[in-house]
Amino acid sequence: LDIYRKINFDFNYPVFEVDTSKIRLYSIADSVETTEDYMIEKDTLSGRSWFLARDWVSKMKYRLLAEPGAFMDMYENINDTLIVNFSIQDEEHYGVLHVKTSNVKCPLIVQLMDDKEAVQKEKYIASDEVITYNWLNPGRYKIKYIYDTNENRKWDTGKYLEGIQPEKVEYYEGDIVIRSNWEMEINW
Repeated sequence: LDIYRKINFDFNYPVFEVDTSKIRLYSIADSVETTEDYMIEKDTLSGRSWFLARDWVSKMKYRLLAEPGAFMDMYENINDTLIVNFSIQDEEHYGVLHVKTSNVKCPLIVQLMDDKEAVQKEKYIASDEVITYNWLNPGRYKIKYIYDTNENRKWDTGKYLEGIQPEKVEYYEGDIVIRSNWEMEINW
């Protein structure tokens, strides 16, 4: 599990009741299990998803136990026993990217994308600043600026019949290669 992620529980039907007394999280160090604290959060966009969150420890092994009845859905169905063993990715596996922007004249949407141009992270800025992207997996990345001239925080395609052009988009031309346990800084 990535060190910055939450554990996601997805259900077939909306869950109305969570009994945290039936959910236990253990850290495992040298074969000794220690009970750990956690938080259960409801996904605000979906009644069928819940998250287990905590500050994970790098390279630590964990065991999650959810007994029957920990989750009850709208039809009063309950979960079966769930036991999951997992470990946390070493924090030295990740890299950091600092993007120093200068001469920002209008609001920008700054998108960090993987090499297939899937947006990984997005930030909205209105002035010069240093944007820091933490916990990046090693690999190649791209950065795109979207000049948000109408300040609606999204890219607009324009309107042909009204003669309105799409909002300008600009890509960073250099190579962005993130390596494990490295920090990279670019000026743009």
